[in-house]
Amino acid sequence: MAKNAQIPEISFANPSEVIKGLTDKFSLSLLILASAILFFQMSNNKAALLPVNVSIAMYVFLMALSCSICIFATYEFNSIISKYVHICDEPNSCFYTSAMLNQVKLFYTVFSFLFVVANISIAFLLFKYRK
Repeated sequence: MAKNAQIPEISFANPSEVIKGLTDKFSLSLLILASAILFFQMSNNKAALLPVNVSIAMYVFLMALSCSICIFATYEFNSIISKYVHICDEPNSCFYTSAMLNQVKLFYTVFSFLFVVANISIAFLLFKYRK
């Protein structure tokens, strides 16, 4: 990196980009979840030539990847929003108030937890009721 390279300034006035980044990662997690379920269903087809052990291993890997992305994204989001909460304590310094940021943080943390529980429940039900 050159000595004269300038680091762009980051605006802490509006945390909307952080929230959008989290929802983008949730979308990726949902896409991987859908891929895992589709893969599992295709591999359970009687015409499939893929061995069952391989399909189950791939399914578990995709489900774990989906949950990992969700958990890491929420951890990253909570870390960044916590910094915003301290910065936004001053009146008229941010787009959101500290109370609103705490509510957003709580909502997405609970949402992430429920999403991971839903992933695990889907995995359990697919294994329990597979053909």
